[in-house]
Order: sequence, then C-alpha cells, then structure tokens
Amino acid sequence: VFGVMTMDTISKADMLAATVRVNISETGHGSGVILSDGVVVTAAHVTTAVVQKESLNVVTSDGTKHAAETMWESKEYDISLLTAPSVSAKTKPHLRCSELEAGEVVYVTGYPRSEPLLLVKGTVASRHDAPYTDSGYHWGSLRVLDITVGGGNSGGPVFDAQGSLVGIVVAGQPTPLVLRGAHYIVPGPALCKLLGT
Repeated sequence: VFGVMTMDTISKADMLAATVRVNISETGHGSGVILSDGVVVTAAHVTTAVVQKESLNVVTSDGTKHAAETMWESKEYDISLLTAPSVSAKTKPHLRCSELEAGEVVYVTGYPRSEPLLLVKGTVASRHDAPYTDSGYHWGSLRVLDITVGGGNSGGPVFDAQGSLVGIVVAGQPTPLVLRGAHYIVPGPALCKLLGT
C-alpha cells in the first residue's frame, strides 16, 4: 500500500537512515520511521501532543528538517501516519507481519531524551495480547521488550536481526535508576492490519 519493499536484510546503517525525529514543539519530540517516499509512521500520542499544526516536522538522519502533517491515526493502537512530501526513502524497511518470538533479538532506533540518533539492542520478553491501559492511554495490541529506551523514543521503529520492521515503540516502565526495563511496542501484525498490508 505504501510502497514498502521486501528485502532479506538491511544494515544497521539502513535502520538509522530510515529513522526520523518527529518534532512536535520547540521542546518536545518523538521518533518515527520512513515507510516510503513522503510517508512516516510514529505513535499517535506523539502527534496528538502537537499544540500548533505548523510546529509538526520530521528531521531525517542527515539533519534535514521536513514539514509534516498527520494523515491518519488510530488512538486504539497508538499509531499515526504522517505525510512529509519532501522526505525521500533511501531505505524502505520490509514490514514483517509474522509474530515475534520470546528471546528474539531486536534493535530500536530513535532519539531518546536529548540524545542524538541511537541504535540499541534488546530482546523480546513476552507477548501481551490483552488490551492494556496506562496513564489513561489504551493499546489494542502490545509486545514487551527488555531493552534500553527513554522519552523521545516513542514512535520509533523496532527492527529484527534481518532489518525487518517489527514494531513501533509506544510505552515503557523503566526502573528508577536506569532506562532499562519493560518497554512496550505495537507489533508488526497489528501494523500490517492497520496499514492493510
């Protein structure tokens, strides 16, 4: 539907190149991933925090800022599609529609807190099939990762070891002293359902 290409493997550099910073104000931001030319997916709770429509933009890994608008969102699954016409997809990650397995290695890319673009490695901890509510937000489908992420990673991509897009970061329960803990993603099967792939 959105021109997502099938490919066997993409490199970690490609994972980073597909990741964007989603600016929602002068001080607030999340992360996102380029699905195809001009199309970015992020978390809906990132884009619903936009105070002024003109403040929404995405910044690609080369530092270029691109104007963006919300095209569609699902508050039930916490997923939002943005249109950013000037964004060119140098790498289009394959969207994996099959389930993640417990113990499977994954990579998260994004812009936690005030950090630059980072790539971190973790594992799938478990499945959480029941709808889950935290801080007044409701998620229709989640998987749990054991990985280090922070505020600003919301909406960022999760890749498997082959570089396929397997989820979007939406929430976390970090331990008090460190950022490692149980973090939640909307998994690939739910994305595939929402995007009609």
